[in-house]
Amino acid sequence: MLLTMGNKNYSSWSLRPWILMKHLALVCELAGSGWPRDRTARAVARSACAEMHSGFSILRSQWPMNARATHRRTSPSPERAAEIARIEQLWSECRARFGQGGPWLFGEYSVADAMYAPQSA
Repeated sequence: MLLTMGNKNYSSWSLRPWILMKHLALVCELAGSGWPRDRTARAVARSACAEMHSGFSILRSQWPMNARATHRRTSPSPERAAEIARIEQLWSECRARFGQGGPWLFGEYSVADAMYAPQSA
């Protein structure tokens, strides 16, 4: 398989699969890695990824992906603060429930960590 992507400096959707495959040293997505082994943890990880994929529209519109941007400032907004608080809550819950096996959201590095990578920088 070949991963074809846009520019990872400007597209978080291109960055996410690249960073996961790089971190896990995968040559294709069918390698059997990337998701927690525990069934409950895997379900929560998939849900967390779906929430990033379909949610946080205010955060995305006010803080678009641009890894090369410097000195960019935006005025605070209660909507954006609420979305950031939701991400922090989700991360705390994942770490508390499933993070005992390592420093990542579900212990070992997973797709969920890659999905939230642009927000954790």
